Amino acid sequence: MARSVTWPRRGLDCRDVTLDIISAMDHLSCDRCGRGLLLDAPVRYEVRIEVRSAYDPLELTVEDLARAEQELADVLERLRTYSVAQAQDEVYREFHFDLCAGCQRAFLAEPLGRPLRP
Repeated sequence: MARSVTWPRRGLDCRDVTLDIISAMDHLSCDRCGRGLLLDAPVRYEVRIEVRSAYDPLELTVEDLARAEQELADVLERLRTYSVAQAQDEVYREFHFDLCAGCQRAFLAEPLGRPLRP
């Protein structure tokens, strides 16, 4: 089940953000609260988030290799129905945000939108 992380105040839903929008940050305002970074704050913080598929090293058996051709065909067929963004999200996604000092502290306290487990 996909879980959406919504940033407080700005209502930024990470599922709706594309790489084009993220790479077009102006570095002039906080991406969380909108405060001007160069005028209202003496320092800005950059947050970079990488989301990538994790995998364990493969241990292939003869049976695995026998099934591989059909499984590969099935995966390719599923990928035909995906948009470029959906296919990319299955493998890798990168986010960049500029934060003011207050939002940086809030982000460090709750990077997942909730308190971290001890």
